[in-house]
Amino acid sequence: MAKFCTQCGRPLKDGEICTCQKEKNNTVKMEYTAPEQKDNSNAAGLDNAQQSAGYFDANGWNAGAGASAGKTDAGSGQQGQAGPAPENTQAGTARGNTQAGTARGNTQAGTARGNAQTSTARGNTQAGNGTDSNTFTYSFSTADWVPFGKLLGFGESEKNDVTGCFERGKKIVPELVAPCEQEIPVKQYDICNARSKIRGLWQEGRLQVTNKRILFRMSGRSWIGRVMDYKEFNIDEVAGISISNGVRFGLFDFIIGLLIAAVIILLFGARFGIEVAFSSSSIFRGLMFLIANIGGLAAIGSFFIVKKKYFIKLLIMSLATGLLTMSVIATRSAFLHGFSSFLSILSVILTIVSLFLFSLKPSMSIMVQTKCESAAPICILSPRSVVSVTEVLPGDDADIAIEELGSMIMDIQKLGDYGIKKWKED
Repeated sequence: MAKFCTQCGRPLKDGEICTCQKEKNNTVKMEYTAPEQKDNSNAAGLDNAQQSAGYFDANGWNAGAGASAGKTDAGSGQQGQAGPAPENTQAGTARGNTQAGTARGNTQAGTARGNAQTSTARGNTQAGNGTDSNTFTYSFSTADWVPFGKLLGFGESEKNDVTGCFERGKKIVPELVAPCEQEIPVKQYDICNARSKIRGLWQEGRLQVTNKRILFRMSGRSWIGRVMDYKEFNIDEVAGISISNGVRFGLFDFIIGLLIAAVIILLFGARFGIEVAFSSSSIFRGLMFLIANIGGLAAIGSFFIVKKKYFIKLLIMSLATGLLTMSVIATRSAFLHGFSSFLSILSVILTIVSLFLFSLKPSMSIMVQTKCESAAPICILSPRSVVSVTEVLPGDDADIAIEELGSMIMDIQKLGDYGIKKWKED
């Protein structure tokens, strides 16, 4: 059967190669190899790639080791059919390259679009901020300012509302402090009061025992407004309580009393005594002597009759000392001078005693010992001090609290509900 060239359609004899294929073989000699790998491959890999590659030679197209189906020996009758393979291979390669280039182009285009979008987003972000990276801006707010008068303490305090500041008739739990889970108030004591003359302070202290806690709260007022102190302890952590109800020597009170006594004595003793002594009227001098001695005797007698009221006693004895000193200066009789001197010395002694008693102030302190490693107690109130300007005075229930508090805490810790029922107020 006659054969034809698959390229130009020219009739061929058996084994004849078309002239169009010979011209291509003479002008084109192309070798196709596998693409170079990016990583370092071994020599065996390269040899395999070369063996699997197809190429043109004088005998036509050799498909290589990879195309076993189209492989023929030189001069065989099937070599003419292998002719279209180079064109197809070249066309496929071209299409692959085109597709690869297109993919790379698309990738580059996508990258460019991504960069453009990133740049646009960055530009929008900068535009949204409204600031340039090279521009320095300073901003400040007046929300954190403090008024100059408040900083220096000018003006009135903002805590000058003293309505209900003493919290009288109220239970600490639950009226003043929120109760914890299943907390039962047991008993409350008006245990102490605090006073400070300099600060104009008066506080009323209360101590409450519950099945969970021991609460201490002092509330009151001062010159500038309301004041409050509060402490609490877990009743299970309390190892003991120390309550001291005694006296202290107030140095501040002693100085104040001494100044008051000195002014009264100098005013009535030296000032009036000199005027009476230089008076030309004997009747006036006798009358003043009589008034001074009677007043001195009355003051000395009141010292032993009136109980406590030490500040009042200090004022009366200072006045008596001043009058008796005046009578000593004004009298010209030796007998009357000696009598007035005796009363004057006695009055001075009693004035000093009154000053000392006035300086002695009641003082109370409460200390809680906890079950911790440190043996130092926790002071609810400051201990007695000579220079303290705050007086801690016992309250109405101070003596009762001293008698009951330790036993109550022990029963609640050991007996639980029975101890609560035993000590709970109705």
